[in-house]
Amino acid sequence: MAVLSNPSSDGVSATRFSAVRFLLRFVAVVAIPIIVLGALLWWLVGNDRVQRTIELQAAQNHRIVEFALGDGLTVEGDPGVRPALVVVPDPVRLTTARAAVLEPLLGTHRLRIVDPSGAVLYSDVASEVGTTIRLDAADLRALSGVPTGVQVPQDGSAVTYTLPWAPPGRATVALVQLTVADDVSVSATVADVADLGFLFGGAFLGLLIALGPMCWWALGQIRRQFRRTRVMALNDALTGLANRMQFHDRLDEAIAAAQRGNGRVGLIMVDLDGFKAINDTGGHAAGDRLLKRVAAGLREATRRNEIPCRLGGDEFAVVVPRLGSREELVALADRLHESLDLDVPFSDGRSLRVTASMGLAVFPEDAHDVDEIVNVADVAMYGVKAARKAKLPPRSTRSFSAR
Repeated sequence: MAVLSNPSSDGVSATRFSAVRFLLRFVAVVAIPIIVLGALLWWLVGNDRVQRTIELQAAQNHRIVEFALGDGLTVEGDPGVRPALVVVPDPVRLTTARAAVLEPLLGTHRLRIVDPSGAVLYSDVASEVGTTIRLDAADLRALSGVPTGVQVPQDGSAVTYTLPWAPPGRATVALVQLTVADDVSVSATVADVADLGFLFGGAFLGLLIALGPMCWWALGQIRRQFRRTRVMALNDALTGLANRMQFHDRLDEAIAAAQRGNGRVGLIMVDLDGFKAINDTGGHAAGDRLLKRVAAGLREATRRNEIPCRLGGDEFAVVVPRLGSREELVALADRLHESLDLDVPFSDGRSLRVTASMGLAVFPEDAHDVDEIVNVADVAMYGVKAARKAKLPPRSTRSFSAR
């Protein structure tokens, strides 16, 4: 028996579900998005925790600095003159305060004091004094009276704190910049965030392991439903043959391939003779049984690359891509005639004979496009049918239309 070749069976074989393919799809559709989402969530949560710790530490360091600097900074000036106040640092007292208080309590790595314009008033690096630096966003925020802190990019545990300094009852007149080489609180938070990353990683790994079988099942269900939908859309529900939609698709593909490769395409249009009598005698159930027998006969008579189709009612067609010669198409028509010469018995002992009229056409000899080849084969088929109805002695049950 010939094997029916149609898009649904080709698609099934082409998309055979394998563990490797599932793994690739699972990684692309599920694993990568979950990993990216998890990494983003971990980064947001971790960054927020570190920033909160820095803000709390900045407020604490602000109190320590106010106590430690004491009278190491003084102000001079007249409120009626601009600038009204000028900060005057005492380098000796500042150096003493750093060694006595800041180093033991904070582990200060660097100390610098600037005024609101960015002029360096005091620095551990003597060459910086008198120069002007550009104030960044953290510095500008500190000028409004809010202690700030920023992690040093090269070292996550080092933090530069910018702390506002103001004389009693005055606005901020200087910024104290402390760089703490190893802030214990920040280091502990960074370590906690790293642990949180491992926790997130383990949770997401467990989620992926749990989702794997579920996705395998879900994708399998989707694929099976897609197959069923495709078969219903492209195949005749009663006979399982290619339907009219698939007929036109396959014929169009065959002719396009023949045009590219200078080949031939054969088409046989088939119409049953005597089908109405079967319906009238045995009802639609008998007609349906006959159509199934016809479909089986078409499958038996066609080879793998030949595509039998049901166009509707008692109309059928066979598309032959890559046709070798006209004689090959005639031979196929002869096989179809033998397969479709059927006796249909009834319960009352009567039987009716059903045969088929066929019209043959070849691309490009008989037609130059899809519509034309269908029309040519139809004309040939109806010519045979008309000859039978006129009770003319038919030369054959199949015919090529003359051109």
